[in-house]
Amino acid sequence: MTKVKLQFATLLLAIASASLVLGATSISVPTVHACTPDFVVTNPSGSFRVLRGGQIGLGIGVSSVCGFVGGISWSVSVTSPTPTVTCDKKGVCTSDGPLIHQATYHFYLTATQTSGGGVFTVTAPTTALLTTYTLTASAYNGIIHRSKTFTVTIDDFTVAATPTNPTFQAGQSANVTITTTAVNGYVGTIYFSASCPSGSTTGVSCPYGPGSATLTSTTPSVQAQLVFSGTTPGTYTVSFSGAAVVGSTNTRTVTFTVTIR
Repeated sequence: MTKVKLQFATLLLAIASASLVLGATSISVPTVHACTPDFVVTNPSGSFRVLRGGQIGLGIGVSSVCGFVGGISWSVSVTSPTPTVTCDKKGVCTSDGPLIHQATYHFYLTATQTSGGGVFTVTAPTTALLTTYTLTASAYNGIIHRSKTFTVTIDDFTVAATPTNPTFQAGQSANVTITTTAVNGYVGTIYFSASCPSGSTTGVSCPYGPGSATLTSTTPSVQAQLVFSGTTPGTYTVSFSGAAVVGSTNTRTVTFTVTIR
């Protein structure tokens, strides 16, 4: 009986070590790892920038793991810093942080459609703080909750004129320097436009150049020149604007007066 017990114990030990040795032959018992259906959030990933007063379009992406099949709900939220929302007596609210708008809120993964997602916009209101925000894109199905963080930096640029009230004699001209400066790391091309008095009725003109300029990390400030000339005495108002997109209403404008004596 003792010999039988010893042989049985030896057999159990061989099975536990995942190898059964019979004479000179070794039979390996493979280790089986269970694969639990799941999903992962793949996008958005990285860092993005948006001009104050503008918006960008992004998308969330989710992929199936181990054959997950089912409906998924998703959302995007600002994690930090927490925006401050202020509402007036009429219920009109403003925020000092980015605003999120989702086009959809749900999608499905199937055996043949193993990835999915949705699109959303991130808007930087004109009251937004110029800083970097951490946002979280979340996807969930029952008790499964997966997420991915990314950052959005709100930047801006300014437009200034020097001098702000030039004066010259009729028949001569005055030069005004327009300086455009990046704020909080803005990078991109600025397109210029000017609003001057009608030359046909006042006899004045204000050509400028260049028509556009590019702000970069190494050139955060650029200049344009506006030349105001005329023969009709008076005080005239001139507006000079810069926009990141041609024809956009999201402009930065400086207004100054020019006096002809």
